[in-house]
Amino acid sequence: MMGKTCFETGDLCGTIELLSSKAEVISAELMKEFERLKAESPEDIFNFSNGYVNGFGDLAEDGRPCPAAPIKYVLYSRKHIEKFMQYIPFFIEHFGKKAFEIGVGPAYLLTLLKNVLNMDMHGIDIRLKDEIVYRRIREELCVDKFVFEHKVTSGIDIPIPDSTELLISFWTVFNRDWELEDHKWFIEHCRQKLVGDKELIFRFNNEGFLDKTEIRNYYKSIAIFPLKTDANFCIIRL
Repeated sequence: MMGKTCFETGDLCGTIELLSSKAEVISAELMKEFERLKAESPEDIFNFSNGYVNGFGDLAEDGRPCPAAPIKYVLYSRKHIEKFMQYIPFFIEHFGKKAFEIGVGPAYLLTLLKNVLNMDMHGIDIRLKDEIVYRRIREELCVDKFVFEHKVTSGIDIPIPDSTELLISFWTVFNRDWELEDHKWFIEHCRQKLVGDKELIFRFNNEGFLDKTEIRNYYKSIAIFPLKTDANFCIIRL
């Protein structure tokens, strides 16, 4: 009931508008900087941390920022915010609970869960100060104080805060080169660190999941995959 009431208050729509409006501000700021760099220091445009090129160091064919570069999160913010809508209903039962996100990125999901479902959100990512697009979004949303620097590495403790019940990771990157034993370690580590519900909600990237049959079969044995439209989304109850 609490979750349903929260959705009916308009908090969801209001939060989407908040995220979009903040993204517009940052988009204008970054595009102004793009034009300055093009005129004064064009080599800096190809610094991935500035957000204009993709992982291969490419701009778009017309010389504009690449549509796959980090700046996409503010240039096409509505698309990247609304892609979470099909997943939000699976969080309603966790209304008001404490959760931890691996790979916060632009913090769109973190902010949605914090604002709409009153969840106590914290998370980690890497290169917090260097990745300009993500950093500016988190700063503009005033959630940067909830995000800490940490690279998830198999066998090394993950700084999950005490009393955390739910662990979240969407479009995962940390597991890209992991083998089955690394995933088994991770699941057991989460089992030891989480309390209460002890639930994981994951949306895997294709790389490191769909391309590794053994790992995919492992998660099929311990998780549920509730969306017919997304074979990479799963929930694990520990």
